[in-house]
Amino acid sequence: MEQPNFDSMTDSELIDYHLEQGQQSEALSFYIQRLNQDPKTVWIEPENSMQELDKLIESLQGENQLKI
Repeated sequence: MEQPNFDSMTDSELIDYHLEQGQQSEALSFYIQRLNQDPKTVWIEPENSMQELDKLIESLQGENQLKI
């Protein structure tokens, strides 16, 4: 079976492909690599509370307002 061209897939297509193929899919790894290369990606530790998440979002929104 031929490997799909993940480069040409949109993020949505990668996720759909992964869900269809299950654990055997490399699409999820490719998607994560793509996210890591995007400078707008922000990773948050799962232990963070919703309050900490709200503070982070407010901080990011404040930075964007300063750039306008």
